[in-house]
Parts: sequence; C-alpha cells; structure tokens
Amino acid sequence: MNNWLKEQIRLHVVSAEQKSKAQDIIDLAIHEFGSSVSVSDYAESAGAFIFAGYDTTSTTLSWLFYTLSQYPDVLRKMREEHARVFGDEDDSEEICAQILEKPAKLSELKYTLQCIKEILRLYPPASTARMSPDPKYVTQQQN
Repeated sequence: MNNWLKEQIRLHVVSAEQKSKAQDIIDLAIHEFGSSVSVSDYAESAGAFIFAGYDTTSTTLSWLFYTLSQYPDVLRKMREEHARVFGDEDDSEEICAQILEKPAKLSELKYTLQCIKEILRLYPPASTARMSPDPKYVTQQQN
C-alpha cells in the first residue's frame, strides 16, 4: 500500500504545476507545502487519512450492529423506515440504484441518522487518539 501511495503522490507532484485548482486532499497538501514535504511523508499522512476513515466507519458500524441486536424495537423501527424510504424489497442492488439516482433519499433516513449519532456519542471511534508520548500534546483532564 505504501508503494502505491508513493506512486500516486509522485504523479500528483508532477501534475500539480499544471493544475490551477486542487482536485483532492493530496493536491491540497501539495499546493500548501510543495517540496518542503517528502513523498514518503505525504504517503504516510495519506495512509493515516485512509486508515482513519476506514477504521472509524467500521468501528461505528460494529457498535451499531451490536447495539441493534440488543434492542429489537429499535431495529424494527429502523427497518420500517428503510422500507418506507426504499420500498419493501430487500434487493440491495435496487436500493443502490435508488441512491445513485437520487442521493437525497439518504437524508430521509432521520431515525437511522439518530441511531448512528447515538452510537457515536456512546462509543466515539477516535476516543483513544488522545494518547501521546509527550504530555504537552494532550490536554490533561481536570479532577
């Protein structure tokens, strides 16, 4: 993965001079820091960015599924909402097609969003990100 990221960064660095406007996060970083940051450092930061997005999403979904298994009434309400918004069919390809055709349908899932937000409140996925070998980088809790 690291080698692939480095190659992508190199391609972005080469094309950065030709782009007047950044098209993604890598372009933004290159426009901001240029050659003062090495390709390896860019790749390391991009890897952390990718991992953070993947890890927080999977952790949130894991807690959501676990919690739904503990509260069948909540699961029932969520299924009812999904049936109301997407129809009674359990065809995931049809649901994907509906979302691609009209992405705003996702904002109709108000109860689902409330459940996700509650899981994020109860089990924040980045709660361990406050650790640091140097205490000056972490706010200390007041007792």
